[in-house]
Order: sequence, then C-alpha cells, then structure tokens
Amino acid sequence: MGMFDEVQCNHELFGEHKGETHQTKKLHWLGGLLEKYEITPSGRLEFLEYTTEDRNDPTLKGIARWGSSMTMVFTGGRRDLNYHGRLYLSCFGRAKFTDGTIIVFEPEPDQPRDSEGPDEFKPSGLVSDSANEA
Repeated sequence: MGMFDEVQCNHELFGEHKGETHQTKKLHWLGGLLEKYEITPSGRLEFLEYTTEDRNDPTLKGIARWGSSMTMVFTGGRRDLNYHGRLYLSCFGRAKFTDGTIIVFEPEPDQPRDSEGPDEFKPSGLVSDSANEA
C-alpha cells in the first residue's frame, strides 16, 4: 500500500475515458506524493502547481486536525514535464510519450474479476481423473 499521484486524462487517445482521473506511482522515485498532473488535450504531461495552506479547524481532533493543516490549494500554474517514456496508470493502462507528447495509449487487458475455483482450473496437458479411470 502507498500513496499515489493523480493524472487527469484529457487527450482524445483516451476515448470514452477522456476526462477521467487515474492513479500512478511512476512520476517520482519515491512513488506517489499525492500530487496532481494532467495529460492535456494537446498531449503534454503537466504538473499542476499548488501551495499548502493551514486551514486548521480547531473543532477537529487528532489526525483530522493535522491533515487540515496541510490543505493543497492549486495556484493555476502548470509546469510541462517534457516527459519521455511510458507512464503506467494503475489498473487502466500505459501512455507512451515521445519528446514530451503522448503518441499512444495501451489499455490494460481485461482481468477476470473472480478467481477460478479449484474445480474450474485445469493446467493444459493434464488428464482429468475420469479419463484415468477408463
């Protein structure tokens, strides 16, 4: 378990998923830092700049009070990362960037939602018990 960054996917390559936000841990060597990014309509990966403000609520207790003291406030500033390589978006797919611009999106293959029961899985090449009885 860990923290993730969020990437808003606003490029046409995302098709019906355009506008959705997905998680990644691939933009920082420590993993996610809860930061926000956008793949813009023009295909650039941009960091959405923010400051932190103390919006401490004196009525809160414990960790809730501590968390409110570090509220992210987006400034409207953006920084183009000129990203080159593949960006993995958790459980969604990979975006490939060349010279800072997205060139292809490879969706994650569909994974089965339920695991197979022990009677449903038979490795190929094995003969079933009923065949051995004959």
